[in-house]
Order: sequence, then C-alpha cells, then structure tokens
Amino acid sequence: MPAEVTDEVRELATLAREMAPEHGRSSYGELTAGILPSDIYKEDHASNALKSGRKARAIAERVFDALHVEL
Repeated sequence: MPAEVTDEVRELATLAREMAPEHGRSSYGELTAGILPSDIYKEDHASNALKSGRKARAIAERVFDALHVEL
C-alpha cells in the first residue's frame, strides 16, 4: 500500500469494522424477536450511518486514485 494512503486505508477498515455488524439488523431487524429495523434505528442512527458511508466512499476513491485504479 502506498505510504500516502496507509492512514486512510486504516480509517476505511475502522469504518467497515464499525458498520458491518449492523448490516443484518438494519436490513432485517431482530427476526427472532419480531423487531423491525425501524424499531431499532431512528433518524439519528440513519444519519450517522449515511455520513459514515459517504466518508468511506470518499476515502475509497482517494485510495483508488493513489493506486491508479479507474472505476
């Protein structure tokens, strides 16, 4: 990994580690308990997840640019 993007790759990994466990709950809720995603997540959760997703995308684009990968 080029040195100029090492910190960004670490940050991207941290964002993925934080958000990955929520994927199933945000998509399906708590099936065994009959709880819908909308019962678990409110607007502030969704807003924070959206911000994290946008940040992750921006980081990934910079990393791809540094690696000369065209999307």
